[in-house]
Amino acid sequence: MIGTRKILDQNNLWIVLLIFIFGLVYIRSMTFVYVEGDDATSMAYHIMGRNKDIQSAYTPYQGMMDKMLGFLPSNEVLLRCTSLFATNLAAILMVMLILMLVFDWSGRQNITHPKWLITTSVLLAAPELFFLGLVYSPTLIAMCLLLAAHLILRYASRNANWLEFNDKKQIAYIVVSLFLFGFGVSFRWNTAVYAGVIIVDLILLQPDAPTPSLTPLKKRIGFGVLWGGLALIFSIIMISISGYGYSDFIKKFETVLFVINHAGVKSTDSNTSMKEVLMQSVLPLSPMFTPAFGMLSLLGLIEFARRRNPLTLVILVGFLGILPWLKSGVPKFIITALPVFILCFMQGFTILWNRVGQGWVKQAANLTLVLLLLAPWMLGLRVTREGTAYGPGFELRSYDYPDTEGMQFDVTLGPGAAFPTFEGPRSLFGYGFVLLGGDWRKFVLEEDAERNEAIQYALSLGYPIVVTNWSPDYFLNKLYSMGFKTNDSNNNEQYFTERYFINSQQESVTILIHETEESGADELVGRLSDPTMNSNKVIITGYPSVMRFLFTHYPEAMESIGSISAILDIKKLH
Repeated sequence: MIGTRKILDQNNLWIVLLIFIFGLVYIRSMTFVYVEGDDATSMAYHIMGRNKDIQSAYTPYQGMMDKMLGFLPSNEVLLRCTSLFATNLAAILMVMLILMLVFDWSGRQNITHPKWLITTSVLLAAPELFFLGLVYSPTLIAMCLLLAAHLILRYASRNANWLEFNDKKQIAYIVVSLFLFGFGVSFRWNTAVYAGVIIVDLILLQPDAPTPSLTPLKKRIGFGVLWGGLALIFSIIMISISGYGYSDFIKKFETVLFVINHAGVKSTDSNTSMKEVLMQSVLPLSPMFTPAFGMLSLLGLIEFARRRNPLTLVILVGFLGILPWLKSGVPKFIITALPVFILCFMQGFTILWNRVGQGWVKQAANLTLVLLLLAPWMLGLRVTREGTAYGPGFELRSYDYPDTEGMQFDVTLGPGAAFPTFEGPRSLFGYGFVLLGGDWRKFVLEEDAERNEAIQYALSLGYPIVVTNWSPDYFLNKLYSMGFKTNDSNNNEQYFTERYFINSQQESVTILIHETEESGADELVGRLSDPTMNSNKVIITGYPSVMRFLFTHYPEAMESIGSISAILDIKKLH
């Protein structure tokens, strides 16, 4: 255990600073509510008693997280708060381990840097590191374990004879690293691609000793390949322990291919314009690749390549891990490349901070760099855009918003426009107001309150809830927390999945589920207008585009509840 005196040592002050900054953001932004749908669906299986006949587990590729949650009782509040808190802490630990790795990389390459300054700059330049920690994400836990395995191997390499395998302690380090890697992969399977970074780093590693004897390249390659093979075996073992096997892997591989081809970027036969494609794929990465982070990372990469630094190969292998993003636009696919991106950023930052000019030129360059880091936190880009409910600030307007034409931009001292991502809402700059000013918390709490209100309307009026957006389990989980139960399965082949909930006081509510985009809104209307519907009115909630479609075509049929929910009079759908 690290003692207090060691932590407060000047060389470790960056750790205290990192925890303090994350703590400040969490105090202002952390919420214990579901944010992006996958979190609610992940919890639903556990909340409903882990009965697969009623509710299937969310996905095999985070099976170990399900295994861990399986030790908790089926209590909605306990499961939700425990899982969110665990990943909140994992975000801090992941960034800490990434910086430890980056400092170790740079230390062996004699790159000078004040650690506290690099830490502050990374956090300012990449607000996405905070956003990732505000949602439930087993990927963060997986990355913590993989980074720990990587650091242990680098620590073991400090022994001049570390590949002689004569030291039992060295062998123990290697075994522990394999265990941690396999354990981490079982929390999120796709993180296994990080093995490429570790293997190449192992091949390039030289012992850290006063007069090291160079280990033959052939031997280092052999060890790298051996470690990679064993890491795969350990990963398969851990995945098996979590309850899944080969058939599950094949099914999830097909699902991943589907996501890659349909999420974020539209499929090739879509009529979506190139502008929309770029917005859907690039915009979600803007909180990570701010102007400062993007430019300095590129500068750092050029510097590594120009000097033919061996780390260039590690960086390039790390970049390979983001290839799925090129098709999908899903930000989570870049997480295994974060260490090498931050390494490039640190190199670029060091170049500008320490080596540019002298006297007033150096001061001007440093001031420009500071302003470049701070500007995205202070200045937001408000966007009023045709056909979207998001914006112009960090807000989601009600479906009855007034029509606009084209797109207008406005720079403001405040939060930027909100936009959706697969990890929750993000803002177009103005991050200080969103993360420290409380706008993130307000946004997600308002969405949660609207779902609660929709349930109360359904209970008081006796209308069914029609859920046409992801995830229906927002409502399921809330009903279970209120004492309701169901025996209806979440799997059937009907257009609507119908689930009936009842509590001990014999209060009941029916939920009809069918996820659809605006392109399927006409069919939705037809299904709702079917004479077999048992109610003349329903509580409907859906994506903003679907709710907008219903409002523009049937305004008299809708009575607003909130931004994306309304009481819908089926008799007026004509």
